[in-house]
Amino acid sequence: MRNRILSIEKSGFYKMEKKASSKIKKVTIVGAVINIFLAGIKIAGGYIFRSSSLIADGVHSFSDLVTDAAVLFGVKFWSQEPDEEYPYGHGRIETFVTMFIGFFLGGVAVVMCYNAILGIINYEPVPMSWVTFGVAVFSIFVKEILFRYGIAASKKTESRALVANAWHHRSDAISSLPVALAVVFSKIFQNLKYLDQIATILVSVFLAKAAYDIISGCIDEFMEKRDDVDISPLLEVQKAENPEIKEFHKVNIRRVGASRYIDLHMLVEKNMSVEKSHALSGKVKEALIKSSYNIQGVIVHIEPFEEK
Repeated sequence: MRNRILSIEKSGFYKMEKKASSKIKKVTIVGAVINIFLAGIKIAGGYIFRSSSLIADGVHSFSDLVTDAAVLFGVKFWSQEPDEEYPYGHGRIETFVTMFIGFFLGGVAVVMCYNAILGIINYEPVPMSWVTFGVAVFSIFVKEILFRYGIAASKKTESRALVANAWHHRSDAISSLPVALAVVFSKIFQNLKYLDQIATILVSVFLAKAAYDIISGCIDEFMEKRDDVDISPLLEVQKAENPEIKEFHKVNIRRVGASRYIDLHMLVEKNMSVEKSHALSGKVKEALIKSSYNIQGVIVHIEPFEEK
């Protein structure tokens, strides 16, 4: 039975893990190529039409390549199988990459806010060209698609790094929003000042909140906070299929990257033999590992059931 479980862990889970890593690479490479294209358009347009905000927005698009590179570099390592030195796999690398993206996103928020405040102090008006508006809106549209593409892929792979990188795409989208809004409002309310700067400060607060959520999620994982996935339906099925199982309790689940590890107690009839209870625990492990919850390891503690 032990060999069978190991076979499932190796061939089943890691076949899925390799498929997920391929998906992560594909999504990230698509994002990187589009980032280069958008950054080139923004910077070129900024120089042609003398728009400093558009140039700054283009530089921000290039900054996305940093987190894209982090994901592409990290996935090569965190998708490796467990070995003798790392029996629980390399999933924590994904957590480190995710935290790096969170801090990077927070840094972007701080820089945006700082530059906006300087713009208010020094009053640096933003050039109000409809070409600037068009480039900004195009960037918002494309980046929002990339955000949704990344989030959809993260739900299939359960990759927090993809979620964090998707939010970096959205940060680029909403950093273009003040540029577009400033152009529109300047045409309607020509006497208003600081439109671009005020909108940028509001956006930076929003980005800082997203960065905080990403980083706090990583800290929870490092602290091995209990994962909130509900596996009770799987355990109820096992009880129904195996009447010898009386109860499950003390079910603890922790995350290691996209993987989950489970530690649970299984109560069986007190006169059951060691051999039979071991075989029964093997069935439970097999069912959990073969489920769709990215469960890599299961430890089952056997306890005698006492009638109350």
